[in-house]
Amino acid sequence: MVEFIPVRNLKPGLKDLQLKCIVLEISRAKMTKDGHEVADRSGSVNLSLWDEPGKLINSGDIVRLTKVYTNVWKNCLTLYIGKGGELSKVGEFCLVYNEMPFLSEPNPELAALQVQIQADRAITWAPEKCTQMDLLTTTKATRIIT
Repeated sequence: MVEFIPVRNLKPGLKDLQLKCIVLEISRAKMTKDGHEVADRSGSVNLSLWDEPGKLINSGDIVRLTKVYTNVWKNCLTLYIGKGGELSKVGEFCLVYNEMPFLSEPNPELAALQVQIQADRAITWAPEKCTQMDLLTTTKATRIIT
């Protein structure tokens, strides 16, 4: 049985998550990135979708998200679908949800937490003998890849 994580338990740096939520609002970004607000009974958060998947869902759709990860974008907690992840529409309108707490509210503390998470990953991946500059370079490369 698939275990879905409640929105209220999301925090920066989580990966390989599964969620079942309702799309509350769709907002179009200026480029190719679409921002969608999703919720479950525990709260709401922004979901960022690229290209075609972002065009296929509407407000009120109940979706199942697999291989989702969290990150911080402009001081806001945001969900992304990872490589090999899926978005499946599983219903419409019939899901109990709560818009509060809204986890994607801008929060400068999230940016600091995200930097720490990336630094921890860089140290984990770094070779035994490396300089502080190597760690900074690795962290920057991680940001570009992610």
